[in-house]
Amino acid sequence: MENIDPMMLDLFRVELENNSRVLEAGLVGAEADPAPEKMEPLMRAAHFIKGAARIVGLPAAVTLAHAMEDILAAAQHDRIRLASGHVDLLLKGNDIFKDLSQIETAFIPHGFHDRRQPIEDLAQALRNSLTAGFPPPGEVPKALPAIQEVAPSPLPRPSPDRNLPRRPGKGEMKRLPPSVPWRRQRRR
Repeated sequence: MENIDPMMLDLFRVELENNSRVLEAGLVGAEADPAPEKMEPLMRAAHFIKGAARIVGLPAAVTLAHAMEDILAAAQHDRIRLASGHVDLLLKGNDIFKDLSQIETAFIPHGFHDRRQPIEDLAQALRNSLTAGFPPPGEVPKALPAIQEVAPSPLPRPSPDRNLPRRPGKGEMKRLPPSVPWRRQRRR
């Protein structure tokens, strides 16, 4: 597994946590009322997870989020009517994202790697449900393996004495130092 920048991985975890909440709330509502206009925020949440996973280099997450996005986009554009079987598969996919967003950031790549095959199976079941209109009962993966927290390779931690730039407070303007070469000069 390649070395992933810990700060980027932490940003990914935050994206995962926020967008899995959006998906969970929206999918529960979509089961009762699968109106196409309610699919856009769900499709966008899956799209954000896919993009963030691609940036940090987690192909299993990209595959699953892409399959979820395809189902939601098809429902949004009225190519399919979201059935309870679709919602069940989408919720299973979201459960993976939600579970992995709750573990320590350093373990996320290992969690996706360890669950790669069940994630592939779930993504394939989602893709198949697009052509069938609903997932056949035998194709829904029953259970996914539990997340095992195996110690990853150590990640560098920022030193506490490091001076990080602070954000300007309310009413303060961010001023560029005069040494910045592209700073706008006054005209005389």
